[in-house]
Amino acid sequence: MNAERRALVRYAANFPVQLKLPVSGQQELFTVAAVNVSNSSLEIGCKDEVFNCLQTQEGFPYVCDLEFALPDSEDFCTMPCTVLRFRRLSQHSYQIVLDFTQELPIPAASLALKE
Repeated sequence: MNAERRALVRYAANFPVQLKLPVSGQQELFTVAAVNVSNSSLEIGCKDEVFNCLQTQEGFPYVCDLEFALPDSEDFCTMPCTVLRFRRLSQHSYQIVLDFTQELPIPAASLALKE
């Protein structure tokens, strides 16, 4: 049996996220999918185009802004983030963990997949 070592519970998720990346003084906008969420971070799945765009930034950690719809609302949430870690899944696919730089305005559980 594996013991959970995370400080915060992570919930499976599947909702669209707008990822805004600063590139050459302008904002590039990408639609990606949330994979899981906690009160402090969000993991996304994306294509290599997004990851390559992140790498154009000078130095690590890379920064970006997220925007996503709040559940049962017409409101959107915008969160500034830094890249915590990333992993390559295949030749053209990545998963990236984004650390929120401010407090999530709703509990992460409300963004979880509905069973």
